[in-house]
Amino acid sequence: MGLLKKLLTRKPSFGKKDKAESGSPGSAEAQSSQILGEEIPISPPSNFQRDVHISFDPERSSSDHGYVGIPEEWKQLLESSGFHGEQTPQDTEILRRGIELLTVNRSKKKGKLADYLIEADPTILFGSLERLDEGACATVYKGVYLPTRQVCAIKIVKANTSETSLLNEIGTLSACKHENIVEYMGAYLHEGQLWLAMEYLEGGKLTDLVYKIAFKEHQIAYIMREILSSLVYIHSENLVHRDIKSDNCLVAADGRVKLADFGFCVDTIQRKRTTIIGTPFWMAPEVIKGQDYDSAADIWSLGVMAIELADGDPPLITIPPLRALYEIVKLPPPSVKDPTKWSDTFLSFLSCCLKKEPTDRMTANQLLNHEFITMACSSEFMETLVEWKAENFAN
Repeated sequence: MGLLKKLLTRKPSFGKKDKAESGSPGSAEAQSSQILGEEIPISPPSNFQRDVHISFDPERSSSDHGYVGIPEEWKQLLESSGFHGEQTPQDTEILRRGIELLTVNRSKKKGKLADYLIEADPTILFGSLERLDEGACATVYKGVYLPTRQVCAIKIVKANTSETSLLNEIGTLSACKHENIVEYMGAYLHEGQLWLAMEYLEGGKLTDLVYKIAFKEHQIAYIMREILSSLVYIHSENLVHRDIKSDNCLVAADGRVKLADFGFCVDTIQRKRTTIIGTPFWMAPEVIKGQDYDSAADIWSLGVMAIELADGDPPLITIPPLRALYEIVKLPPPSVKDPTKWSDTFLSFLSCCLKKEPTDRMTANQLLNHEFITMACSSEFMETLVEWKAENFAN
């Protein structure tokens, strides 16, 4: 059964919907008017969206960076990214979409988050918590599910988090069952905060190891094989993760590497996607340009992550995000800083991931059969790294 069908046929849980309350006559929520002698409530505008229309004029003053109709916020972003009107008219669309990614807060259609909630008090179920990490959208804790004594990770989500993002993550994780995808345990609501319980992975984020050691080729091949296995699974279910990077890969005590953070995940059953979403430095060119994209976008991001493992950082990380988005589209595909340090087999693997034309990239299935993946070491080296990290970098 496909993943979308699983979600559509799942039975609702115990969540209750809130009833909308109407404003009183004459209030800001509901104005009134007399029509044929009857008082008719008139609501204020809703779902109102302001469109920004800009154009490029090479004769325009440098203070406007060559653009007409540009908001002040956009001027500041262009200036901080090193753009001073030298770009061509053909660059306008690239920059516009990049700026939207970095500045525009898109409204999201709400789903039925309540359907996934478990009616229980998580403070009782999980007892005391140990803080592990904090991100822009949530704080992650280590806890124990007291009924079974299972150690788990608990993500307490901040109030400003997109409900669509939460639905993507909960809906996908609750239906995905794979050894290289983090296991979802349940969602709870407590005092207005959403608690997401997932399996606890002792090694934490792969990024922590990237910053501490220099990976060798056979170790990179092992990590690529682990993540490719998860991509083969989600791509077969017509899903695109859209945020592949080391920060969203977790390491288990037994050395397995698991894909996490499905907040940007989306299905491509009905059509390809065009929404600009993801993390700028790992983003595929077609996503930045707003073209149709599919699972090939994940393959580009995987190639960038392979460079991240090799060099310690993704390409372009030292420049502002808007400039990076622009150069990802305009420049040739990236590669490692010093190609002479790496084998032709690894460079070939990168090339197969980082083709500018999406249809020229290998699929996850094809990459699993690439010669580079046959170089992968055993899981023992990751087990050793997890132990080493625990001994030397304990929280």
